[in-house]
This record gives sequence, C-alpha cells and structure tokens, in this order.
Amino acid sequence: MYNYALRERKDWLRSRKSPINSCSIVSEYIIPADAAYTNYNHQAKNLTIAKKTHPRLKSVSAKSRHENAQVLQQTLKTLDRAFSDMKSLGKGFPRFKKKLRSFVFSAMLKNCL
Repeated sequence: MYNYALRERKDWLRSRKSPINSCSIVSEYIIPADAAYTNYNHQAKNLTIAKKTHPRLKSVSAKSRHENAQVLQQTLKTLDRAFSDMKSLGKGFPRFKKKLRSFVFSAMLKNCL
C-alpha cells in the first residue's frame, strides 16, 4: 500500500516535469493536466474503492473492519508526513519500502487497558 501510494505521487510529479521541446527516450508519464495532486485525502478516498476491487487489502487485519481501515490509513499518513518533511525540511524523496517495520492501531491508544 505504501509503495503504491508513493508511486502514484511520484508519477504525478514526474508528469509535470517533462520537457516541452523533447520527449524522454525511456518513458513518458501521461497524466491529464487537470488531474489534482494526489494528497492524503485523495488517496484515502481511493482506498475505499480499492478495497472493493482488491480482496488482498481486506485481509490486512483479521480482527475487524475498523482496525483494518485504520492500519491502511496510518500507512497513508506516514507517507504524507514523509512528503511534508521533504517539502518543509528539504529532505529527499521518500524511499520505497521492502517491508514496514511497525504500524500503529490508533483506536488502541484511546481505549488502552
């Protein structure tokens, strides 16, 4: 999920950087000019659509649907934080992950025993 969302954002940015007077030999990113920037809100909205079409996203958490959505949304928030740090602190692009080391159940923090 993290890598897909990162690829979506990078493709959007690269589609805006193609030179006017020449084409790339390797590839061209053709995304409509009026397409909105893919931020957290846009990707979270598309997450609900993707869960209907891709059954693997439904099996992220076996406990309940509510926690499942929170884990996937937390992944998108992590990516959004990495992009905001890139812009504000001058860091480089976020990297693709082979595996995530940890994730947070935000509802668990509110109702701790």
